[in-house]
Amino acid sequence: MIYDKVWYKNLIKPKFQPSERVFPIAWAILYLTIIISFFIILFCQMSLLKVFAIAFFLIQLGLNFSWTNVFFVRKNLKKSFELTWILLFFVVITAILFYNASLIAGIIFTPYVIWCGFAVYLMHNIYKLNG
Repeated sequence: MIYDKVWYKNLIKPKFQPSERVFPIAWAILYLTIIISFFIILFCQMSLLKVFAIAFFLIQLGLNFSWTNVFFVRKNLKKSFELTWILLFFVVITAILFYNASLIAGIIFTPYVIWCGFAVYLMHNIYKLNG
C-alpha cells in the first residue's frame, strides 16, 4: 500500500500507541489467527450458523481492508474512527458465530476482537488529538 508517510508521522498520537514496529508483527499474527479460525469454520458441518459465520466474516474482512484505504489513503480521521466502530460490531458478531460453530475457532479469533476493541480506543484518541 502506498500512503503519505509524512502525513502519518505528523499525526499527534496518544502516548499509549504502540511503536510503528509493533503493527506489522501484530497484524501478521492476527491475520494468521483470523485465517486459521476461518478455515476451522469452513470445515464445520454445513448449517445456517456456518453460512452466517462465513457471511459476517467476509463482511468484517472487507471492512478491515477498507479501513486502511480510508485512514492511510483518504486521510479521513472521522470516517476511519466511525469505521472502527462498525468493524468492531461485525467482528464481535463474527466471534459469537464462530464460538457457536466451533469453540476452538472462537478462541483463536478472540485476539482479533481484543485488537479491534483497542483500535477503537486508539482511533478515538487519534481523532480527538487531530480532528
